[in-house]
Formats: sequence, structure tokens, C-alpha cells
Amino acid sequence: MTTLKMLYVIVERSKADAVCKLGSESGAIFKTVTLCRGTAHAEILEYLGIGEAERAMICFVGSDGVTHEILRRLREEMKLSRAGHGIAFTIPLSSVAGRRVMEMLSGKETSEFKGEKLVQTQYDLIVTVVNRGFAETTMAAAREAGARGGTIVPARGTKKNDEADFLGVAIQPEKELVLILAERSSRHDLMNAIAAGAGLNTEGLGFSFALPISDVAGLANFML
Repeated sequence: MTTLKMLYVIVERSKADAVCKLGSESGAIFKTVTLCRGTAHAEILEYLGIGEAERAMICFVGSDGVTHEILRRLREEMKLSRAGHGIAFTIPLSSVAGRRVMEMLSGKETSEFKGEKLVQTQYDLIVTVVNRGFAETTMAAAREAGARGGTIVPARGTKKNDEADFLGVAIQPEKELVLILAERSSRHDLMNAIAAGAGLNTEGLGFSFALPISDVAGLANFML
């Protein structure tokens, strides 16, 4: 069975081009780059020798072999296993729309592709969508439940009803995504804490969901 995975790499922005080049050389066809920032505790940042650096999140989609090759090169060539050099993780994809898209991404025939069974691992990625300005509130609630840090990505909503209107122009509400990599055993405590501190019953109007992680490289026990 052909397996496709989505690989996320979070590094300092100055390393984004090198990561993109490495991914292309390893066979990844699809990639996107998103600007973001970290939220780790000050003492952890001091230990790692870095500040609250601006970061880039690079996303690749490829076959299991391609994503494993990228992870290997990230560990060996970019020293991702060392403190402060970033983190990478993969999420298995359950399906892809279109035979030609599948062939392009995997480089294989699609007759055997029936979707990837989600892999049970020790890590989950907790994704929280909140109103702009409440990402730090979300992280504060998560830290109370044991989270070490996370990554904040700017975003915006697309709701059609009740949009703000300024001079006849509809303005979409600004959002933030908070990404927290956590051990599965702590997932429910973290999500409950986030719901209490920045959930739908608060001004943050946040909601969370969790995705299974199949591979991890980097300082997963400390931060994203």
C-alpha cells in the first residue's frame, strides 16, 4: 500500500531555504512555508541558547520513503536532534483527492492506495484556533496543565455570516493557530485546560482538536 504523510518542519526563519532545498533534493514535490513564532518558557530558551526567535514552518507532502529520507537528512545534516535546532514531525494522510495528484506526490501507481490507517504513537499535535490576541492566553492555560511550549501561526476566519463591515467592505475575523506537541497521556488534560482558559465560552472563542503524530525529530520533550 502506498503511504502518504505530511511532514512539518519548524526552524528559525534563516534556515527555511536550506530545509526547502533539502526536501526538494529528497524527492518532495509539494511544499509550503508559513511564518510563525515560538512560545517556550524563558528558562528553556535560555538553556537552548535562543530567544523567542521568529520561525518558519515548512510543510512537505510525500511518500513514507520520502518523508523518512527528509527526516534522516534533517537529523544528520541540520543537526535537528540537537537542542535549539528545530523540530519535525509527520502526520499520516487518510486520503488524497485525485489519481493524478496521488501519482505526482507518491511517484507510484494508485491502484493499491486505499488510505493510510492512522498510526498510534506516543505523541499528538494539539491544534487550537482562537481569536487574534488570545494565543498567549491559550499557552498560559496549556502550561498550567504541563505544556512546555508551542508555535503560534497567524490566520483568519472565513465565516460568511455576522462579518464585520467597514465602509461596505466585509472584514474577516483575525485568528491564531496554536500548535502544541504533547505526549498522548497528557492530551486530554491539555485540551480541557485550553477549553477552560480560551474556549468557546470565553472571549478567545477557541476550539481544539488533536492529530496523531507518526514520526518525531528534534527536542520533542521541551517545545515546538
